[in-house]
Amino acid sequence: MDFQSPPAIIDALVKRAQHGFFGYSVIDPDYKEVVSSWFMRRHNWDVQPEWLTNVPQVINALSMSILMFTQPGDGVLIQTPCYDEFAKKTKETGRQVLDNRLICRPDGRYTIDFDDFEKKASDPSARLFLLCSPHNPTGRVWTREELERMSEICLRHNVLIFSDEIHGTWRSKVTSTSICRTSMMRSLRIASSPRRSARRSIVHPCTWRISSSQIQT
Repeated sequence: MDFQSPPAIIDALVKRAQHGFFGYSVIDPDYKEVVSSWFMRRHNWDVQPEWLTNVPQVINALSMSILMFTQPGDGVLIQTPCYDEFAKKTKETGRQVLDNRLICRPDGRYTIDFDDFEKKASDPSARLFLLCSPHNPTGRVWTREELERMSEICLRHNVLIFSDEIHGTWRSKVTSTSICRTSMMRSLRIASSPRRSARRSIVHPCTWRISSSQIQT
């Protein structure tokens, strides 16, 4: 990274290395309860522990979702410029990229071309939308209205949403809304562990998946 890690993270890494055993780690039995509690405290969102599934890292979840919910030749909708693995994993799995390119305004703020988004979502091959929220690398924190509009379009055209929200826990003046909260629709949410220093940065990156058929708005 471009910045030195905080002393607490460095110390924890050194402590973990001094342990000397680097086999498979086991998730604490109460881990999902902690995650569920964090969602309620932070977002007032009642996420049940049984809805959560751990995966090694975001890219693994991305690849697995593409393989599970689409077939070779299917269209996968992305919004460029975006994290390069979105397009890379789509192509590597034999799917086709449906690019809804974001519009860069004169002031540098990126917006969604909704006419093109609807066109790409309505493509007969479209099966999956890879959403990055907040968006990487543009930094856009999508508004609730934007998320609702994308949700409605995807629902209308039966397109599943994979929502990468690993940056959504960052503290800022702008609040990030999960697309899973905007409507009852078909979606998967990927988010970083709330215990970032203990789980994601030190031992194994830890994320989870939530199916919206089980989510309460």
